[in-house]
Amino acid sequence: LIFLVVIFVICIFIFSPTGMVGQKEQIDLTLDELITLYSNKYGVSSYQIRRTIECESHFNNIQSNVVKNGVREESYGVAQIHLPSHPHITKEQALDISFAIEFMAQELKNGRDWKWYGYNKYTDECKSGY
Repeated sequence: LIFLVVIFVICIFIFSPTGMVGQKEQIDLTLDELITLYSNKYGVSSYQIRRTIECESHFNNIQSNVVKNGVREESYGVAQIHLPSHPHITKEQALDISFAIEFMAQELKNGRDWKWYGYNKYTDECKSGY
């Protein structure tokens, strides 16, 4: 009888929605893993993505600290996505690290690296003030 109870409890655990089997695993990738994933997916330089993020946000998932004419720039996230230039992107998406890195990789693939002026890929330097 004890054996049957143990088997019953194991079956409930395994096949329940909160049990181990069938439960969707949360996979959290590091920033570097996301950079590698999306640079490979889009065939762009992981180094350029990493340096651009370093120069733009110093790897911080924040709103830009740049103030122009007394107004804080509406750029958000590690990729500093400028929301007025991309009205289809929400603030929440810009602050989603995976979304932001994939967006940057897509833009780099399409030759739009000029959108990020904090990093100069020719001199490999960050521009001051960013």
